[in-house]
Amino acid sequence: EAVRGLGRAQSSGDVLGALARMSNDRDPKVRLQALSSLAATGKPEVLDTLVKALGDANENVRAAAVDSLGRLGNARARPLLQSLLGEGRLLSLRAELALARLGVFAVLPAGPELPARYHGAGLQTLFDSLRLRKPEDAVPFLLSLWRSGDDTLRAAKPKILSELLARTAPDTERLLDEALVHEDTRVVSTALRLAAALPL
Repeated sequence: EAVRGLGRAQSSGDVLGALARMSNDRDPKVRLQALSSLAATGKPEVLDTLVKALGDANENVRAAAVDSLGRLGNARARPLLQSLLGEGRLLSLRAELALARLGVFAVLPAGPELPARYHGAGLQTLFDSLRLRKPEDAVPFLLSLWRSGDDTLRAAKPKILSELLARTAPDTERLLDEALVHEDTRVVSTALRLAAALPL
């Protein structure tokens, strides 16, 4: 019914209303899509609907609401997003990225806190938020990840190398030399691919 209502919408107000109704649909997939579409409008009046979705019974819908608040870019969402930083790993990581989109950066973790917080899919969130930082802030941190002997970061080494070289890290040649003799063949393969793409 909500999808049909969207098709009949005649004005931007009608579209926003139809999307707001879809954000309450029984199907979580419909709610997810509605939240994403609401954020894409960039309209400040969708803020309340996105905030309401933070109370959804489905964790993925709540996470989508957090993402949508970050994409909307409304500074009024900052305090709410900051309050989510301790709300379970998924919401906390999403809130961190949403805040980065609003220009509020979390303190970069160090030592044992890093693998505990950013293992698995959390590393992608970390890389996404690092892309929003100035290179002079991100590169030293990425270098520390690259040189870390922590086994939990082993699978992420090719991605860390790519992220470093995308930011024209200092000592690119030395970095590539290290990567070309790395014990992990995926790192070596990434280094070869990236070296071929670098300007002569």
